[in-house]
Amino acid sequence: MSQKKTPTSRLRSTTPSPSFKKFLDAGGKSKSPLLKSIERHLLSKPRDLSRRTDVLHPSEIVGKDWCYRASYFLLKGAEPAPKTYSMKTQVTFAEGHAIHDKWQRWIWEMGALYGRWKCLACPYSWMGVSPSNCPICQSPNIKYNEVPVFNDELHILGHSDGWIVGVTEKPLLLEIKSMGPGSFIFEDMDAWKAAEGDYEKAWKSFSTPFVKHQAQAQLYLKLLEDQPDAPESIVFIYESKPNQQVKEFHVNKSSLLVDPILDAARMIASAVKNDTPPACNVSRSWNCSKCEVYK
Repeated sequence: MSQKKTPTSRLRSTTPSPSFKKFLDAGGKSKSPLLKSIERHLLSKPRDLSRRTDVLHPSEIVGKDWCYRASYFLLKGAEPAPKTYSMKTQVTFAEGHAIHDKWQRWIWEMGALYGRWKCLACPYSWMGVSPSNCPICQSPNIKYNEVPVFNDELHILGHSDGWIVGVTEKPLLLEIKSMGPGSFIFEDMDAWKAAEGDYEKAWKSFSTPFVKHQAQAQLYLKLLEDQPDAPESIVFIYESKPNQQVKEFHVNKSSLLVDPILDAARMIASAVKNDTPPACNVSRSWNCSKCEVYK
């Protein structure tokens, strides 16, 4: 005998998901039909599956909201929770990528950019300093794939923005960051409040890289230390999007911010090996939004 559907089950089957609702809303009448069409296009694009979910990404594990339990399940092969990014968020991402590409291109032209390169005309990739063409097929159509950083035992995998040689006496690790009001709101609320919400004032007072950015770069230095002539210091380039001003900071290698992150990564790696999920470290009383989808 078939089971009669309850009102709740009917509601779940007819209520559109938040992402689909955004898609429908983007198709309504608007004074900005082109922007709405672009938004629908962005929302209709398939999810980018190029970013691996079975590794620990340095950009994520240096954050205060890094959930050990969620990382455990992802490393065990669980499906990541679906994400839908608004057009504003995608514009922000695209602008950040463009800023990275610009600075990397200039340092490449200077003959000072070391890292992994990929030929777009053939399958070859290699490590080198500012090449002008592919050493296999001689094509000039090549792309900078940044500096791979990894630790297989701890399941860590990431990419530093660059490795600079020849500009200073010793190599430098490059980190490029784009800045806006949200940077202070999310990374240093005290500085934002001290500037009374005035971005120009906050930018003028900005005198040291954000702690999260320093932790990420220091983690890169740690993971690269076994490589020949590995950098011992970091150069941060911050570009302010509202006024196109730029600041440069140099930070020496330190393990202060890195050791707790590596200890947590070791704990998660051990938990994966022993099939023992750790408790959520973000929400002490229950699971957080990142791990609540996993049983």
